[in-house]
Amino acid sequence: MKICVRLSLMCLCALVLGSCHSKKSKNFLVTENLKGKVKTMTETFYPIEEKDGKFEQGKMWFKACYKVDEAGKKTEWVELNADSTVRWKAISKYGAGNREEECDGYKPDGSLDWKSVYKYDENGNKIEEEETNAGGVKNYKIVFVYNQQGVRTERYFYTADGALYSKSAYVFDNAGNLQEEDVYDKDGTLKTKTVSKYDNLDKAGNWLRQVQYANDNPAMVSEREISYY
Repeated sequence: MKICVRLSLMCLCALVLGSCHSKKSKNFLVTENLKGKVKTMTETFYPIEEKDGKFEQGKMWFKACYKVDEAGKKTEWVELNADSTVRWKAISKYGAGNREEECDGYKPDGSLDWKSVYKYDENGNKIEEEETNAGGVKNYKIVFVYNQQGVRTERYFYTADGALYSKSAYVFDNAGNLQEEDVYDKDGTLKTKTVSKYDNLDKAGNWLRQVQYANDNPAMVSEREISYY
């Protein structure tokens, strides 16, 4: 479940990465398509449930809380359960050029839960993520593909034994927000088409509410709270 939740968060993010030839990577504000000097962002996720033939927003599923430094780098990522207890806390580690090289997730008792390491291409685009558990055993690997403009267009998810599990293809709107995600199984069969719609922009122009439709049915609502320096 914890792995699935982290993957769900990846799908929700608008991932627009440009070129950089000094082994730098775009900071958190760019990868999340956030405008202004964001200090914190909290995103709360709710399922949309069908009741008596009508779709209604359900109770909170989980909450993700991010801290961002003045350089725009993500420093901490905490996930909260529906009862506001901490599920885990992740700390990012940066190398040369302020590039995020590793992210370590810790259980509420402070023990290591998982570790993700990243690889980048010559333009600074993140092209690979590999997660292991606390014992160093691989959980999964993800490979990312970009177009000539440096926009992430595809994602390939591989299981611990190296087998392809799924492929995702992305489409972004003119504002740089994720508009559509098509998920295919290992045989290339389309499993889910998810379309995202946004509203309630703040003064900086960042969206505060997103509704996702999976195969034309309302599926999930995301609501943001954003503070600024």
